[in-house]
Amino acid sequence: MESEQKSVGLWPRIEAEMRARGWSMSELARQSEVSQGGLSYLKKHGKPKASTLASLARALGIEPLWLATGRGPRKVRQPSVAVMDLAYRIHRLSPELQQLVEAVLAYSEGIEGQQGED
Repeated sequence: MESEQKSVGLWPRIEAEMRARGWSMSELARQSEVSQGGLSYLKKHGKPKASTLASLARALGIEPLWLATGRGPRKVRQPSVAVMDLAYRIHRLSPELQQLVEAVLAYSEGIEGQQGED
């Protein structure tokens, strides 16, 4: 199934995942917290924001890369679930708090890089 899906677009992969779960578009909207209008737009235009893709992948329990491209592993591995959940939570923060989180991460990466030089 995964190799078959590589040649199809984003929306057919989403529809296949919905069918596998017996979900309607309204159920996917509820589970992913993406509006039905947003899903309709995605179905027509096929170019989601990264946050929308992450929300859909999280709700469906699949890897965002696979959902977007049809490549890579389909099912989520445990570390990826934690990362997706963190990204989702950060996305829901105010823009000011998102900037603070990004600054803290950049600072911590700088410290880790300096420790590697010792």
